[in-house]
Amino acid sequence: MLTGAAVADPPAARSRRWLDAACWTATLALLLIFVRLLWRHGVDWPLHDDFTQILAIPGYLVQLDARGKVGLLFELSPEHRIATLRIAGWLFAQLPGGLDFRWLIALGNAMLLATGAYVAGWAPRALRAAIAVLAALLLTSVTHYGAQFWATGALQHFGVSFYALTALAFLAGVRPRHAFAAAFALLAAFTSANGLLAFAAAALLLALRGRQRAAAAWLAAGVILCAAYFVGYETPPGRPGILRLVGDDPVALASFVLGTCGAIAHAFPASMILGALVVAAWVAIIATGAWRRIPPALAGAALFGALSCAMIAVGRANLGVEAVGLSRYRVYSASLVLSTIVAVAWVAPRARALWLVGGSTVGAALLYVLALPVFMPYLVELSMSQRALRDHFAATGHARYDGYSDEFGDFTLHRAEEIGAYRGTQKAQPARSFTPGMPDRGVLSEPLRFDVLETTRIFSVSGWIAGAHRDVDVWLEGGGRAYRARIGSSRFWRGPTRAPGTGFHGTLRTEGVAPGRYRLGFGDGAIAWTQREIVVE
Repeated sequence: MLTGAAVADPPAARSRRWLDAACWTATLALLLIFVRLLWRHGVDWPLHDDFTQILAIPGYLVQLDARGKVGLLFELSPEHRIATLRIAGWLFAQLPGGLDFRWLIALGNAMLLATGAYVAGWAPRALRAAIAVLAALLLTSVTHYGAQFWATGALQHFGVSFYALTALAFLAGVRPRHAFAAAFALLAAFTSANGLLAFAAAALLLALRGRQRAAAAWLAAGVILCAAYFVGYETPPGRPGILRLVGDDPVALASFVLGTCGAIAHAFPASMILGALVVAAWVAIIATGAWRRIPPALAGAALFGALSCAMIAVGRANLGVEAVGLSRYRVYSASLVLSTIVAVAWVAPRARALWLVGGSTVGAALLYVLALPVFMPYLVELSMSQRALRDHFAATGHARYDGYSDEFGDFTLHRAEEIGAYRGTQKAQPARSFTPGMPDRGVLSEPLRFDVLETTRIFSVSGWIAGAHRDVDVWLEGGGRAYRARIGSSRFWRGPTRAPGTGFHGTLRTEGVAPGRYRLGFGDGAIAWTQREIVVE
């Protein structure tokens, strides 16, 4: 005879609880790995558009009246109105110590995780733990490093997704909160141009809930805002319009759209296949009427992701395949793929839904692992370069800036320091000195990537070298003399079939080094000599 406990707690229920516990544990482990990566490789130093969209904003605002401040915050740049980024930069500049780009990066990535939590929360209750693992694999993968470790990228692309889905969440309640939803939809629109699509997603959600008049009002509001949004916008020279793109080569454009929808798959052919599967899944859901069983908020989230991918594809199609699959845009693909899997899980029979989620998790885990050897070298190289540039600026008052002239970058940084908006150089490591040494005659044959920024009597190096090295030394050799200096290093994994890598960075003084021409080398014991020469006057 079965006891009451046995009846209430059958083996299937216990197994499910153990499986859920394992899924939540795996999700937590992935989040901890993600936080560790951000802490280890995030650098308090502006990158790319950070200079104009965040760092320079406090200096501009102090010179403007109230009307000028509003105009600056909401002006086009170049086809986006990124007021939320500029406001975040200004607000963080008011904190004690001023701007810290690591906190801006953390804020953007927190919004990324919240986006995944929304989609997982709209999954069937029995599958939420498994969907949480899938979301963590898709969204914390280093394939997104182009936005994950860049303040402007994180606040824009992760931010707009978060604001749009938050708007949907406010409309998905028993009593839709239109005021709060409208506020977040506006935040999305004034974060990135594709944020305007939040209004279309909201209209779809309301229409699926039978609130046709409210849906029409949201759609009309989106159209009106869109018309006003692009006032003053001029199409850049050489960029064809949508009609021309469709007319010239519709097949190529369609392939770009599919590739962008599946961009999380890395390689463009695989991305096209994944994008085609996503489209086929939604065509089947719509054609069979199964959409009625999908939460309206989930359908809105999928529409936002799909339209965002289409907008990216159309806007960047003339720049080629690589431009539509950039790392910073893959969050829209990841969100769309995740929403699609959850949608299919709602309409498929339970057994098939379990197989779908399980197989998708295995595939996402494979993509997660494959991304490490592909993108970690670039990520480490970026992190090391930023540290070297920060240290070089702290030592010399000058640096080099990707996309901007040295004069503009130096002026912007000095101005931010003068008004107390940024003091990141206080975290810089002091320049190191060389000491005479005798180099090992062994020669490293491992792959090496490096960069050098040279100023009178001081130069900075950054890059990575294959192999797990405890320390990395910079060597100068020439004229029968040799000098060395130990610099900062950071080891990282490059995949199961390749040797680990070691990133390095350092700013070095040549005081005490005899004048002459020296070849540059890096190593730990044995040395990898380069063709680069350092001239000491």
